[in-house]
Amino acid sequence: MYTEHRALNEDERIEFSATALWKVDWKELVGLAALSGGFFGGLVLFAGGVLLRLIGFDTDGFMGLAGKSLPLFSVVIGASSFVAYVVWFEFRCQRNAFLRRQQILDRDDLVVEVHKIVDCKLVREPEHGQCMYFVKSCEGKVIFVFEGQDELQEDWQERPLAVLESERPRSELKIIRLPETNESIVVKFSGPEIPVRDCFEMTLAPNSWPASGKTLKSSWDDLQRRYRLKNFTTSAS
Repeated sequence: MYTEHRALNEDERIEFSATALWKVDWKELVGLAALSGGFFGGLVLFAGGVLLRLIGFDTDGFMGLAGKSLPLFSVVIGASSFVAYVVWFEFRCQRNAFLRRQQILDRDDLVVEVHKIVDCKLVREPEHGQCMYFVKSCEGKVIFVFEGQDELQEDWQERPLAVLESERPRSELKIIRLPETNESIVVKFSGPEIPVRDCFEMTLAPNSWPASGKTLKSSWDDLQRRYRLKNFTTSAS
């Protein structure tokens, strides 16, 4: 393993910021469509009736229809406004996490570690099927890694997430940490794949899991007892 205290180079900034949390998905689009459709539909209906009456058309029937439709449009506008609020709240959380991550990536005192990996244990969370890994470095250090973002942690919107950019463990593991807390903000595998021979189920609750990228004090042989791993197979590829 080697460790550096430095700023990220331009290629690293681009690579790691591309995996940040801020993204617009279908929920944002549906919410905005519901808001605009409900609001502007009602607005056009009533504004059209008023305009026709001002220019002299008989709009009694039209306005009567509009009056009968008022409860329906009230429900539509209320529902669309609620959906839009929920979507906007989630959007703000994602945006704030993205901006915080960008500020962290621009620091010039980040801790960059590179580990050579020689062994790996696959662990699955039985309820959601999320995959995690215990990996062993050539120096004997044991590191816990999530496959993807650790969204099962309840405070995921309040902390910079460690991002695993490869689904399978590989021979080299780069970890970028905050110097003041030692918290990992990027966890990335590279190089040839490491075969996964031992597969377990995690019986601990998510709030008892280590943080992704954390170097553990437990020995490699004591992991099964320490983290209550349930062996469900002895071979995997």
